[in-house]
Parts: sequence; C-alpha cells; structure tokens
Amino acid sequence: MPSVHSKPSREERVRNWCDDAIKAIDNITSFVEGMDFETYRVDLKTMSAVERQLFIIAEVIARMPEFASTHESAYKIRGLANRLRHEYDAIDPHFIWEAVSGPPLVALRAALIAFSPK
Repeated sequence: MPSVHSKPSREERVRNWCDDAIKAIDNITSFVEGMDFETYRVDLKTMSAVERQLFIIAEVIARMPEFASTHESAYKIRGLANRLRHEYDAIDPHFIWEAVSGPPLVALRAALIAFSPK
C-alpha cells in the first residue's frame, strides 16, 4: 500500500528550493534597503541577518548542481557563503556588501526565476 506521505517529486523540490532562495534574496534586499556601506558595516543585526540568508541561498545552490554549474552568480554567492562559514573572522564586510547590494544578487534572482519549474 502506497504511503500517504509520499516524497515530493524532484520538480516540486526544485520549485520549493528556488522559492526559498528567491525569498532569501528578497529578504536581503529589504534588510539593506536605504543603507550605504558605512551604515551596514556598523549594524551587526543586519550583517548577521544577511549572512543567514546567504547561507540559505548557498544551500539551495548546493542542492541544484545543474543550476550552479551554469550560472556564474550562483557560483560566486555559494563561494562567498563558504568563505563566511570557514573564514568568518577574515572576511572584509565590504566584500559581502558588494555581493548583496549589486549585480550578483540581482542576476542570481533572475536566473532562479528562469530556472524554477513552472
């Protein structure tokens, strides 16, 4: 007898992961809205919140190697999260700011929307 709680299809999981990453990107965007680098650099709560969302995005990317291998922005954001994870004490906040306030995040969001199953 089939289980009532069947595992979602790969397509459903990919759609959910894309939605999670897009939401994390939107969260980052709202967290830093109206900020400049100097404001960001001294706001520990915002820096921590942004880093948490980057980890979510990186995990989604890790779960979808077929996406990550074809999108440079995914590779860059995942690499940044890995550096945060392993070199947290040596990362220049300006490096994170450049990633989350500019083109890499915007490009990644657009790529996720295009990649997500309809």
